[in-house]
Amino acid sequence: MKSCVSAIIISVAAACLAGCGADVVNSYSDFHTLPDWGWRYTDVEEFTVTHRDSVASGALMVALRHRGDYPYMDVCLEVEQADSAGVVSRRDTVMIPLANRFGKWRGSGVGTSFQIVDTVGVIKNHTTGGKVRIRHLMRRDTLPGINQVGVFFVP
Repeated sequence: MKSCVSAIIISVAAACLAGCGADVVNSYSDFHTLPDWGWRYTDVEEFTVTHRDSVASGALMVALRHRGDYPYMDVCLEVEQADSAGVVSRRDTVMIPLANRFGKWRGSGVGTSFQIVDTVGVIKNHTTGGKVRIRHLMRRDTLPGINQVGVFFVP
């Protein structure tokens, strides 16, 4: 009886771990490093989101890595989704707060480098190879202090 219970527990644990691994394998993430002198308004960061399934639904998240000398409390982004042929299916304006009203940086970080991840939407029936384009919409031509911009897609 004892070995039967142990076998069941091991089987359930293995099934749970296998289920967790499937989402990790099917997920997508990538970061683009921005120039030290800043992110120009005209510079659009384009990501090609791929996953094992030809079509998947999941959460689209944007991540920013910034320095402690970033001059604003938030960042306004345009996030555009397109199919593999480049036809735009959705365009959103997203405001991501980077600091609270007292100036303390949100997210995680060590020293003068910080990262914040924000969910920008749910994608239904995303075709692998689809594009996600991101640009800033701040009232400044060249935005200093942002080191990297990234995209996560989690089914």
